[in-house]
Amino acid sequence: MRAKTLDQFLYLLGYRTKSIFLNPFHWCVVGVYWLLLGYIFALLIEQTGRAYLGAPIWWCALLSMMGSPILCMNLFSKNNRADFTLLLQTIQVPASCIILSHYIPLLLLFLIIDSCLLTQWIFLQYYGNPDVGLHASAFLGLFGLQAAYLSLGVLCAAMTRSNLSSLFSHFGLLVVSWLLYYANHLFQDNLAWVSNILREFSLYKHFYAFLQGAFFEHDALALGVCIILPLYFASLALKK
Repeated sequence: MRAKTLDQFLYLLGYRTKSIFLNPFHWCVVGVYWLLLGYIFALLIEQTGRAYLGAPIWWCALLSMMGSPILCMNLFSKNNRADFTLLLQTIQVPASCIILSHYIPLLLLFLIIDSCLLTQWIFLQYYGNPDVGLHASAFLGLFGLQAAYLSLGVLCAAMTRSNLSSLFSHFGLLVVSWLLYYANHLFQDNLAWVSNILREFSLYKHFYAFLQGAFFEHDALALGVCIILPLYFASLALKK
């Protein structure tokens, strides 16, 4: 039974991967990202001469917040929910397999986008002496942040009925998460603990620690929870 489920999952994964990577729109998105990140990198070298990719990685995180809602908004809206129910009942494909078959190809797409930053790091490695540990932490934080963005996007797509609903709910959720980083300005003195709790809900806060080269277990755990839980709830929403 497990072998059959694995075969079904691999088939769905291959189908979704092929449909995403053969879509010209997705390659246009990748091209826009590469163009913007290349321009930011060139501007950084020209103006500062610093061998650190902090600015391009930060901008990639910000652009990912804008791009992930666009990539996720039509994952399930074009398919009738009754079709998914029939698929689950007839061939007994777990909902988690359907969710992952949509999630993993998008994650690979972001890895292709991040390869532009890796090329820039190789350039710095050849002509300078960049901090390997600092950049490794920043890359890890960026990938975790992007994975969390896509996970929330899959959840919004599974819970909504239209492209626009998924787009605006996902983007609004990411913006609120980003702004919660500045929650320490909302409450002071005796209510400072409320600000600290609100800041923990900010994905940007946990990413920023990685960007500074500080690896803390609670930041990695927070990003991991924001990846796993939305995917789990999306699989539950898909069954209904």
